[in-house]
Amino acid sequence: MKKKTVLFLMLAPYLLFASSTAARAYTMADYWSFDAGNVWIYDRDLFVVGAEEHAFASYTGIQFMQARGICDGYFYVYTGPEGILGIGIYSLDSNSWIDFSSTPVKFANAQMDLGDVVSTTIPAGVIDEDAISFEITLQAEETVTVPAGTFNNALRMQIVVDDGLGIYTERVWLARGVGPVKMYRVSETNSTPGCFMTCGSLDCEENEVEERNILLKQFIEGRQGVVVIPLE
Repeated sequence: MKKKTVLFLMLAPYLLFASSTAARAYTMADYWSFDAGNVWIYDRDLFVVGAEEHAFASYTGIQFMQARGICDGYFYVYTGPEGILGIGIYSLDSNSWIDFSSTPVKFANAQMDLGDVVSTTIPAGVIDEDAISFEITLQAEETVTVPAGTFNNALRMQIVVDDGLGIYTERVWLARGVGPVKMYRVSETNSTPGCFMTCGSLDCEENEVEERNILLKQFIEGRQGVVVIPLE
């Protein structure tokens, strides 16, 4: 009994150290900041969360717009216990709703640890004639410096998309309470024009990658009220 007690006391500091260095869970809604009125001004793109909500079959989402794709339509995002989900699109081309809330694009689980992966597939015929699959990995916690400033402990997410024409890989750095501060087009196959978060990295014909980095210049929280966004 005495030997066991002594052994436990010897091991106790190591056990405490191991528990203190265990994987850390992140609340992903703190990093994907899809709050109404939020505006992200990048060096080559602009994101806006609108106030409009829409009820799809499985979830109700809020309007999320990228400047490069704003002429095509609006994306809708849900945040809740199921995670951060892309659930539908309003298409300006057809003036109709595209509902994929039963097989949503999963940006993240509600809670994630480093190394966690979420994978989803939108079936063929829903958005495109081909199925589209997404694999998103929480890779690391890093310090990122962009024109908007230096963000410590930003989360690096890697996004791999297979859109039927090719496979492309993007990385997104998320700062707590801000959202995407940096986006990077890592690679693509078959010169695919597809994009998810790095659409500003394509030219106007969407057939050639120009610049791979998209960097945050300014973040404006929705609760700050009406904002005038400069055009230059």
